[in-house]
Amino acid sequence: MNAIRRTDKALPLPSDPTTTGEKQLSLYEAYKLLYRRKWIMIGILAVSVAAGVAIAVSTKPRYTATATVMLDPRQEHLVNVESVLSGLVPDTATIESEVEVLRSRSLARKVIDETNLLSTEEFNPTDQEVPLTARAMAFVRRTIADARTTVEGWMGLEPPAPEAPYAGEDAMMTQVIDRFEESLSVGAIGRSRVIAVSFTANDPALASRVANKLVEAYTLQQMQAKFDVTQKATTWLSGRMNELKAEAEASENRVETFRAENGLIKGQNTLLLSEQVSRLNTDYVTAHAEWQAAQSRLEAIEQAVRRNGPAAVFSFPELTENRPLDDLRRIEGDQQRRMAELSHVHGPRHPSIMALTAEMASTRQRIAREAEDAVQRARNQAEVAHKRAQALLASLSDQKEDLSRLNVTEVRLRALEQEAQANRTIYETFLNRLKQTEQMGFVRPESWVVSRADVPLAASFPNKPLIVALAALLGAVVGLLVVFASELFETGIRSMEEIEGRLGIPALGLVPRIRKRFWSRGGLLGEIDRNPSSAYAEAHRSVLTSVLMSTPGDAGGRVVLLTSTLPGEGKTTTTLSLARVASRSGYRVLVVDADLRRAGLSHELNVTGGNGLSDYLDGKADLEDVIRQSKSGLQAIGAGRSRHDVQLLLLSPRFNEAIRALRNHYDLILIDSPPVLPVSDTKILAVSADTCLYAVRWRHSRARSVAFAMKDLEGSGAPIAGAVLTQVDTRQLAMHTYSDADMYSKECARYYTA
Repeated sequence: MNAIRRTDKALPLPSDPTTTGEKQLSLYEAYKLLYRRKWIMIGILAVSVAAGVAIAVSTKPRYTATATVMLDPRQEHLVNVESVLSGLVPDTATIESEVEVLRSRSLARKVIDETNLLSTEEFNPTDQEVPLTARAMAFVRRTIADARTTVEGWMGLEPPAPEAPYAGEDAMMTQVIDRFEESLSVGAIGRSRVIAVSFTANDPALASRVANKLVEAYTLQQMQAKFDVTQKATTWLSGRMNELKAEAEASENRVETFRAENGLIKGQNTLLLSEQVSRLNTDYVTAHAEWQAAQSRLEAIEQAVRRNGPAAVFSFPELTENRPLDDLRRIEGDQQRRMAELSHVHGPRHPSIMALTAEMASTRQRIAREAEDAVQRARNQAEVAHKRAQALLASLSDQKEDLSRLNVTEVRLRALEQEAQANRTIYETFLNRLKQTEQMGFVRPESWVVSRADVPLAASFPNKPLIVALAALLGAVVGLLVVFASELFETGIRSMEEIEGRLGIPALGLVPRIRKRFWSRGGLLGEIDRNPSSAYAEAHRSVLTSVLMSTPGDAGGRVVLLTSTLPGEGKTTTTLSLARVASRSGYRVLVVDADLRRAGLSHELNVTGGNGLSDYLDGKADLEDVIRQSKSGLQAIGAGRSRHDVQLLLLSPRFNEAIRALRNHYDLILIDSPPVLPVSDTKILAVSADTCLYAVRWRHSRARSVAFAMKDLEGSGAPIAGAVLTQVDTRQLAMHTYSDADMYSKECARYYTA
């Protein structure tokens, strides 16, 4: 037979997952998805908003009052003194520390006492019933603690010591403070030094009163802390002053007594003896240098005289400074000039020359005597300088001995002086601080109240618009999740594209669903008769055309078997509709109810009574006896009497004989077979048919189940022409983006009648 076989590969369509890989959801497809499931979104959103409104309306309102306090390190100094307790440094750490002070339990207890919160119903534990959730949490905590103690006992560990309760708190006060802290909110405003103190309560006046009382208690606590520290400092300084004064005077007396006992006279800068040693050392160095210079000069003069004679003294200006020696040197010069002049005129024995020679000799003698005197004077000067240096050295040695003896005493003196100076400094420091502290009568806190908390007019909780908005947002999110989850978890086949892409067989048609309230008289067959040009009739007419074109008609009438995966997928309805369309087109049609177990087609045509197919196969009736005319005008063979050995009956040769006989009398024989998965009857019937038509219910038939059933059916040699998508909601289909979604669009609807 030349029936259309299952293809190896589906046609490449744009939305075919087998050709495009993993399908990505476009914006248009997402819009279509939301539009076709809009009622799910609207329902979830409506429920969520209604719940939000109910919560907002039923929740008891709470009011929040806020006071602000500023940390101000600036101080108003009435006198130019510093406080005993240093001011706050306005950095981040300091601000956070002061925030924790405002949250402290001690300050909370003070405010609770002053505002008498125990008398209010909101904060008095005895006036409130413990919520069920709180009791449950307490039970869980006790159970965990008991289990932990048991395990630690098994491991040999000592159980932890119970935590000591807060000093001065009983059980009731502890609960009140805990609730107070839950209602309190303290935090810095931005990066400023301003701290906002907010308190929330059911009573707006109570919230305002507690917030104001808390900032007042905080500023008073700062003032009290400064005052207490100042008082303690004044008392302690007063007690220490007499002791420090006595210690300073005693140390100074010890210095003076020690100096007097050891003869230590204080000079200008250091001890007198030290000054004398310093001066002697300077004088000795100077005298020794002078002696060395005089001795060097003497040695030079004596050496020059020995080498050059007495006249050598003229080379030392300091020796020729005396007048006689200068005069003799001038006379000698004149005599030597006169001698030169006379030597040119007279001979050596001339009286003039001899007289001048005698004068020159007398002059040289006088020069020699004067030179000797000069050398002696230099020698005397060197001797005097040497003796002076020796005398200074001897005196310096004596003074150094005395100074060495007094060095040890001076060390002790310095220690006493340092001790006296330290005691005096401490005494003066404490005295000045005492005077400053006594003058600090004005104490200003490090913070001041910027604004007091007014009585709030509007409730801070619940924020009804916010709750409703969040409920709407939550509903929208949940709705989106439900919509997309329902789309992801939907496994039914929804288009002809999916039939070809996921099953690999041709899709022969798409049959719209007609709701029962719109059926004409006579059911679906009457609908086809009443509206032969309707979309429903045209869909079956298209399927019939595809079947006839794919099935040869050389050997008589065509035999078409209709089946499905599970019951209720539209195979019986499709069989009857195809039969009606074919009969209206002039074909001789016979429908056969081969579902011998349920006989659905027999019930639809009202041919359940009398002989049927089972009777014929069992040999109890002839073929002519089982062919009946239904009220709708279709000729049919009913299922007959119900039997348990259905497979044995269908394997009977009489079935094939009947098919061969019927081919000669009918143009089209439609066999309504049982579904494939529940029973194996269809595999037996399929071998006798020219082609098989598979009914797939829209959004109901699972692709995996259909593929499995078709594989099982093909294994028996059944020729599957294709599949028909039945019971399609055309309005829902139009909201998809499949290529066949426009088959029943408004543009195509004009070709159909209502």
